[in-house]
Amino acid sequence: MNGISSVNLQKNIPDYIQRFQLEEVSNKWIMNLSKGNIQKVGIIQAILDKPDLLILDEPISGLDAHAQQELLKLLKEMNEEGTTVLLTYHESNILEGIVDTAYHLSNGSITKETKEATRNEINRNRETRRWYSDKLG
Repeated sequence: MNGISSVNLQKNIPDYIQRFQLEEVSNKWIMNLSKGNIQKVGIIQAILDKPDLLILDEPISGLDAHAQQELLKLLKEMNEEGTTVLLTYHESNILEGIVDTAYHLSNGSITKETKEATRNEINRNRETRRWYSDKLG
């Protein structure tokens, strides 16, 4: 990885491989990995140099439940260490615990949402999923 010291790479890559359960595929070409594993590698590449600002687009897309939880822990750790994390997401219920400020984009308008409004939206989404599950189940 260009611009990152080999000491930093040797120190951090094994930890991230273990955290994201990539041990079995760590010696494979990225083009031979699954969508979820490619997503994990992309996340690792983005965080290796401990950026001040981390921008992620749909970071949990394609990740298994373990990797989603590991990513949440990692983002929380990075934020506590001073990294600002900006991300887009649709799965608000998964990311609720780590989001400080949420903005809603709709029809060309942006609105700031409070944590309470975000929680209300999450609860509405849960109720909708339950309703569909009951009707379709």
